[in-house]
Amino acid sequence: MKFSKHTFEVLKNFSNINSNILIKPGNKLSTITPAKNVMAEAEVEEDFSVEFGVWDLTKFLGTISLFTDPDFEFDEKCVLIRSATGSCVKYYYSEPSLLTVPTRQLDMPDAVLTFNLSETVFNEILRAASVLQLPDLAIRSKNGAIVAVALDKNEPTSNDYSIELGMNY
Repeated sequence: MKFSKHTFEVLKNFSNINSNILIKPGNKLSTITPAKNVMAEAEVEEDFSVEFGVWDLTKFLGTISLFTDPDFEFDEKCVLIRSATGSCVKYYYSEPSLLTVPTRQLDMPDAVLTFNLSETVFNEILRAASVLQLPDLAIRSKNGAIVAVALDKNEPTSNDYSIELGMNY
């Protein structure tokens, strides 16, 4: 089995939410923060045939990055990650009971508002939030426009940084 670029990106993003993951059979991946206050779910191209846990997702992704176009062979207790040149890593699964995993599926209501947040704009917001030491991000409507605002919600007189994302229709 090969992993698509999209799946690598999803796993990389999920590693920022939780350092571990339990991948279940099928093509849906999900994760939740250890505090269980942020949950994410994504559909991927691959159809996983076995359940397997990864304790350190960043280490797993780093291991995969050792290879160019690796092939994955899922066994009962481990995955073999192979290159076309013959190199191989045997990566053992984590015990599922040790992982922080979602206990239910996301059931989201219909969207009230949609907008595009490009990686460039998101990185700009993160950079400004870091410089200004602003811990929170809000999406607001201002004069008919959708605006992303980096702020400190606990300090009404703190500095903030905002950027327009588009019009609210």
